[in-house]
Amino acid sequence: MVVLRWVLERNITEGNLSNFWKYPKLTVWRSIAIPPLYYAKVYYGLRKKGNPIPTNDMWIAATALQYNLALFSYDKHFRAVDGLITGNSSADFAIIRS
Repeated sequence: MVVLRWVLERNITEGNLSNFWKYPKLTVWRSIAIPPLYYAKVYYGLRKKGNPIPTNDMWIAATALQYNLALFSYDKHFRAVDGLITGNSSADFAIIRS
């Protein structure tokens, strides 16, 4: 979602875009496959708190929740989403092993 918007905003050419899709660390999560339940939970959870966030960010949060992913973002409003693990540094996601 965000990456595709970024590509469109910068008028990336077809040739550059085909190279972009070949990037080995790129994972595409299809937001179209998100059951409406995830989005609805995010929306109504935030609405109950009186703490709305931008619509695109609700879709991002719903995608992360659906796939059980942690979200790296500098946007602090993601912290308001129940059940969403967020952070903005590698230390936030460090796993301590003994």
